[in-house]
Amino acid sequence: MDGDGIGPEIVPVAREVVSAAGALVGIEFDWVSLPLGVSAIKTHGRPVRRGDTRGARRSRHLGPGPT
Repeated sequence: MDGDGIGPEIVPVAREVVSAAGALVGIEFDWVSLPLGVSAIKTHGRPVRRGDTRGARRSRHLGPGPT
């Protein structure tokens, strides 16, 4: 969840860092990006889409960016 403000700038970099660290120990990540905050309001009319909350609950880890 990229979030707002600096989120769209830092979340992709954070994913790269975590992926690189995981690769060192044989862990692979399956990243899924979800709109959050103002970007979600602009495209979907709400800060978090209803289906995304279900997906986030099923996820083992969640990394929301700054909002």
